[in-house]
Amino acid sequence: MNYKELIEQSKSTRDFKDKEVPQKIIEQVSEYSSDSTTIFPDQKIQMKLLQDGHEVYHALEGMAGFNGIMIKAPQYILFSTDNTKDHQINVGYYVQNMILKLEDLGIDSCWIAIPEDGEIIKLALNIADDKEAAALIAIGYDNNQVKVINRFHFGENYSKTDMKVVENNVATRLTMDKIVYLDSWGNNMSVDRLIEMKMNDIFHYAVMAPSTYNRQPWRFILKGDHLYLAIRRDPGVNDELDLLDAGIIMLYVELMMRDANITGKWHVVTDTKMDGIPQNYRYIGFYSH
Repeated sequence: MNYKELIEQSKSTRDFKDKEVPQKIIEQVSEYSSDSTTIFPDQKIQMKLLQDGHEVYHALEGMAGFNGIMIKAPQYILFSTDNTKDHQINVGYYVQNMILKLEDLGIDSCWIAIPEDGEIIKLALNIADDKEAAALIAIGYDNNQVKVINRFHFGENYSKTDMKVVENNVATRLTMDKIVYLDSWGNNMSVDRLIEMKMNDIFHYAVMAPSTYNRQPWRFILKGDHLYLAIRRDPGVNDELDLLDAGIIMLYVELMMRDANITGKWHVVTDTKMDGIPQNYRYIGFYSH
C-alpha cells in the first residue's frame, strides 16, 4: 500500500450510498487483518462484520454516534478484544490500519462512538461472547465524494456551515513544527531543523491522523534516538478516547518511520510519569531504535 497517498486522501464519510461492500473485499480485509501487527501482540482483536446495516442503525440509534446520532451505513464492522490494560491503544492502532486498507480497496468508512461500557452495544446487537466491544466503524461508498474539513473521527453530526470542499485533508491541521519539541517540552523544532534531520515527512503525515473532535492532542519530544509521545487531556474526552487517539497516531508515526527506513518499535509506559510534561497531558510512551 502507498500509505502516504492513502493518508493524504483519507476522509471520514457520513453519507453512504445504499450499496453493500462486496464479500470478496470483506474477505481481503479479513485476510489482511490476520497478518497485521499490533502494539500488544498478546491482545487479540476480533473483527465482526455486521451485515444488516439497517438493523444495526436502528438498534444503536440513540446509543452510539455523537450524542446518540448514528451514521446510517449499509454495513458496519465491530472490533472486540479482551478488556486488559491499555487495550484501547491497541484498538486505535489496529482499527485505523484496517481503515487504511479499506480505503486502499476503494471503501469509505467512519468511526462511530460507542459507550465506554461495550456490553451495552453487545446487548443491543444480540452478541454473546466474553470480549469487550471496543470500536465500531461504518463502511460503504461515499455519497458525496468530497473531502470535509473540521472532520471528527467518531461520526458526529455537523452543520453545513462548518463544511468546505478542499484539495487535501490538512487545511485545519497543526503544522509539524507545532507538535514536535526538541530535547525538552516547549522547545519547538523548526521545519528547517526537521528537514535537516530528514524527519519532516514523518511529521507532515503524522499531523493528518484523525482524532476525537479533531482536537489533535498529540505532542512529541525528540531526544536522541527516542521519540516521546504525550496526549492532551481535554474536558469531555474520557481516558478511552485519549488512548484510542494515541494508538492512531502511533500507527501513523510507525508507518512513516518505516517508510523513511528508520527501524524501531513503540514502548508503552502509561503508568510512568515523565518530567517536564504538563499536568494536562498524559505520557504514553516512546518510539526508539
